[in-house]
Amino acid sequence: MDVKMPIKAKPYKHQKEAFNFVLNTFQKLNGAALLAEMGTGKSFISVAVAGALYKAEKTRKLLIVCPLSICGVWEEEFKKFADFEYDLQILKGTSDKKASALRHMYGDKLQVAVVNYESVWRLENSVKRWGPDFIICDESHKIKSHNIAASKSLHRLGAISRYKLTLTGTVITNKAIDVFSQYKFL
Repeated sequence: MDVKMPIKAKPYKHQKEAFNFVLNTFQKLNGAALLAEMGTGKSFISVAVAGALYKAEKTRKLLIVCPLSICGVWEEEFKKFADFEYDLQILKGTSDKKASALRHMYGDKLQVAVVNYESVWRLENSVKRWGPDFIICDESHKIKSHNIAASKSLHRLGAISRYKLTLTGTVITNKAIDVFSQYKFL
């Protein structure tokens, strides 16, 4: 499958290959992982994948889960690279404010909600009602422990989402078992 990347920048060869890898994987499976070093463009590739799925009418709602410190990076990446229509909200404030923001995210553009790992499990029911059909776990090694609240929540949310993508440069931080929970999400 060779789909044009809906982005405003010229991708490197490895980014085109990763983009095609994810889209081809999504034709057979509903989960894929980009395991690459920092600075190789994992978020760039993810924006392109989200855009391609949106343009193909395969996704309408994207949930991005990441560490709090990089929530704003996703907003910057979409502004800089997305060559398609989207509305992006970083879920901030109290759990009630975050849930309210989700309830008001609808429309014809790709709806993108960005939330941190510490909040996602508290918002699980609101996220289920919102119904993301694509979930990206950035720095997915944060859910390496299968028995923490965020991991359990993402396992359940992943089970009902059409597409799932994990991004990390350190899939194994301590032991081989670190892969289990990330794989279970996928």
